[in-house]
Amino acid sequence: MKTKKRLSAVLDIISANTTTTNSDLVKALGDISRITIARDLRALLAQKRIEKIGGGRSVAYRQKQRPPEDSPAQEFVLSHAQLFQTPIDIGGRDMIIGFSEAAFRKSRDRLQEPDIDSRLNARLPSYFLPAVNIARMQERRPRLIIVSGIYAALKWSAHSDAQRKRMLINNNLKIDFLEKFFERFFPDTFSLVEFRRSVDFLKISDHKLELLWNVFEKKYPRELEIVKKKLLQYKNPKLFAQCQPSEEEIRSLMVANKAVLRDAFKYAIVHLFAFADVNLSVDFAHNPRGYCSVGEHNEAIFNIVRRIGYEIFREVGEAIFDQDVFVFDNMKIAISDAKNAPPAYNGAVRGNGGLRSIDEVTYENGYRMEYYDARERLKPLIDYLYRIIPKENYEQFWNGYKKRYFDLKNRYEEAYAMQDAETIVDHAREE
Repeated sequence: MKTKKRLSAVLDIISANTTTTNSDLVKALGDISRITIARDLRALLAQKRIEKIGGGRSVAYRQKQRPPEDSPAQEFVLSHAQLFQTPIDIGGRDMIIGFSEAAFRKSRDRLQEPDIDSRLNARLPSYFLPAVNIARMQERRPRLIIVSGIYAALKWSAHSDAQRKRMLINNNLKIDFLEKFFERFFPDTFSLVEFRRSVDFLKISDHKLELLWNVFEKKYPRELEIVKKKLLQYKNPKLFAQCQPSEEEIRSLMVANKAVLRDAFKYAIVHLFAFADVNLSVDFAHNPRGYCSVGEHNEAIFNIVRRIGYEIFREVGEAIFDQDVFVFDNMKIAISDAKNAPPAYNGAVRGNGGLRSIDEVTYENGYRMEYYDARERLKPLIDYLYRIIPKENYEQFWNGYKKRYFDLKNRYEEAYAMQDAETIVDHAREE
């Protein structure tokens, strides 16, 4: 309750066109000590957006006017084709791309536990190549930071020890593949390609993450309503595919799916930390100009949460987290096409009649690249990849990595004592 009171009081301080006196703070914060009140106020004032007015008994605080910015953040929604046509200046920022591991899916409806994982597929690099397009437009080559959300996936998407182990293996294999991929094809496009695993959110209790979501809703209800509906759609894709539910049906679904959506809300907030909008760590060499994030169409909805988080945390981040906080107004680019495919790091699944399989070229199924020619949603992305890297060159790389892939995979399975490690049956050839 103390934390909730403190956050509510902080919100009162920064509310537009209001002033809050010391006596208001004492009343709002209740039994929290005056020392704590003073510490929180110092943190607020340190943000240089809250100014002190008056003196003595009449001291009060109000929000300063927003200062002009040299390089204001921008948001773009572009197609892959537009990446070759649209000049984009990221203003000296570095680039950041995040990926994670999807929850397991069922190959058969009757299965008790999902068995389809998100293994490495040949389409994976297409998710990261927009950074290459954009980097080539800059006067100064940026750093590329690839952030794995594996710890969020382990916390909220894995439901057994076997699933956690498999997610770890898949994530490590993808990172190794991407390291070799960028070394091979783009050794000098970026000043550095850096791989990180997002950990800051682990320093925040689930209770505080839920509390932050409540704060977001209180401050920005209209924007959060859009996010909530979209997250509900992600959790109930079949329902939304059939028709657009009424407002009453949506409200009922939100009540019925409250527990599931709560984890989705936390995952949405985690995007702030994954994309360096907010950073609590001391092991990050920050670019003072901030970052330009790149993602596909699904990221557009999370960008709403990121905008809200920036507005709140730049004012009161230190008061909320009780430590120094780095806050950046980052540029955001979402790539969206007419046939939006599942993110390449998750991989596509196909199926009918209750039978599903991985719908990608993988080392396990041994399909040739021509497999994508007949996959209407996936072909545009592999064609985009070939616009940057000639097909024969990429195929040579893909085939050359195969031995390393299976060697690493076997070593991980040995080290993690994986029993019955291969559980997926690829049915695509039979369909």
